[in-house]
Amino acid sequence: MKFFARINQMREVIDVISCDSEEYIDTLPGTWIETWEDNSYRKNYAGVGYTYDYFKDAFIPPQTYPSWILNESTCRWEAPVPSPEPNCFLCYAWDESIINWVETIPQ
Repeated sequence: MKFFARINQMREVIDVISCDSEEYIDTLPGTWIETWEDNSYRKNYAGVGYTYDYFKDAFIPPQTYPSWILNESTCRWEAPVPSPEPNCFLCYAWDESIINWVETIPQ
């Protein structure tokens, strides 16, 4: 099974479908680009709302938070502050108001 993302003129992914043949994709209107579930090619598996970057040949997810920075090699958004290691008593969540991680209690 192959997966394809349809992108609009702004390079935004507007649909992702699976099919058995590229010939079928050629019959559909629009621009379709193959994507891989295991992220083995084009950096990330495409999802609706992602952007396709022609120069990087990669699907880039929506920016997680305004302060997060795009990792150019993985094409994934990363916090400007490394995440603390979780343990069995504490988890961490990003707080954009202080641009840092805050402790949370696991449920």
